[in-house]
Amino acid sequence: MVTTPLDRGVLAGHVVGARGRTLAGVRVSVGDRHTVTDEFGDFRFDGLASDEVAVTVVAEQHRETTARVTLPAPPIRIRLSASLQISGTVTFANGTPVPGLSVRATAVSRQRGTSPVTDDLGNFTIDGVSSGHHEIVTSAYLDGNVSGTPARMHRVRGGTHAIVLTMEPGAVIAGAVRGPLGESVPGAELVASVGSTRRARERYTSSTDESGAYRIVVRPGVVYSILVTCPTAGRSGFRYLSTARFGIELGTPRVDFDLKAGKEITGRVLDPVGRGVSDLSLRATRVRKASVHTVARTGPDGTFRFGGLPAGTYRIHIDRNDARSKTHMALGGSATRGGAANAEIRLVATSQIRGRLVDATGNAQAKRRVTFEHENSGHTWSVTADADGRFHTGRAPPGRCLVSVRRYAVSGTFEDVPCGAVTGGDDVDVTIDVAGRLR
Repeated sequence: MVTTPLDRGVLAGHVVGARGRTLAGVRVSVGDRHTVTDEFGDFRFDGLASDEVAVTVVAEQHRETTARVTLPAPPIRIRLSASLQISGTVTFANGTPVPGLSVRATAVSRQRGTSPVTDDLGNFTIDGVSSGHHEIVTSAYLDGNVSGTPARMHRVRGGTHAIVLTMEPGAVIAGAVRGPLGESVPGAELVASVGSTRRARERYTSSTDESGAYRIVVRPGVVYSILVTCPTAGRSGFRYLSTARFGIELGTPRVDFDLKAGKEITGRVLDPVGRGVSDLSLRATRVRKASVHTVARTGPDGTFRFGGLPAGTYRIHIDRNDARSKTHMALGGSATRGGAANAEIRLVATSQIRGRLVDATGNAQAKRRVTFEHENSGHTWSVTADADGRFHTGRAPPGRCLVSVRRYAVSGTFEDVPCGAVTGGDDVDVTIDVAGRLR
């Protein structure tokens, strides 16, 4: 029998470079088995025991590439992207080289190469970059009283050498970050920006050391705003609130920050029979501002904890991206103002409601909005009927759900007309007369 690539245990393929040219002599591996491509860029493995294999290709001046293949399969084509270098020198304006700087290349595609450090002569080489355009950025320089702002160069192509980055003299903003009990806060992140702390195009970053002290190198002659955030809990166990200070002028002796401890919400998520639900994604939404402040996951026993929240009232929801939110919903789970709240969130299985919108003569009513309100919890949601007037929702919890249909007037105004109620808990099929009746 003639063996073909579709036979079980056989994998064949072809390797090309970034411009589609055949790559000969390239190493191809599947597990602990290896081969090289022939003069036409082809390779082949026989007698593979697994139905799913990982094929790894390594070639000089190209990125290592791995492809997963389910056997049997037709011949595959693997395209490698170029792996190039960018090299150059970092100096001050007077030509003095700047050693010890981290240099980063960021591509338009957001892929990053390595971040080397300049040597004693200010030279650097960034390996593993693509052939496209990159932005080259150095870290700030601070050594005693000598400082320099980060140097950058835009639209540098991969493979470019001997570029020169010139670092401008900098100024220093220094101070300390403390917690509500006066404790030092190591690892706090500070961003000094010109204008808005959120959308500024010019920004400089630093972080606090073990003693809570920081030094930020910035461009002289500008008024700055500084935003302080603490991504993890401090030594005291507090989750700190972010804080900001505006209108900071250079020459200020010290700029210290005193962080406040945020509120926390703790609780447990239970399934319909009272067991803890593990590894469930939750989000805390502030009721008045309707903004998501943080997310959390339940532990093995269904417990959760949100920390670092501003004072206020919050509602805890199952994250919409969690697969179980399609078949379960949460009732309750709001936390009141004033610190920790042991919120018990009980999940209930949802049922489906299918139906059709018609007028008084039985003709389909398309693109109308149908709104459901769970009578016990007040939870509301809406769906839109299709071109045939049909609608479907899979989010109905047990109990009565009030149904209304949106009706538009000639003037362009609209009203939601109550149509009655359906009972969730079991799948339901209904027909709704848009005049305001369930049939």
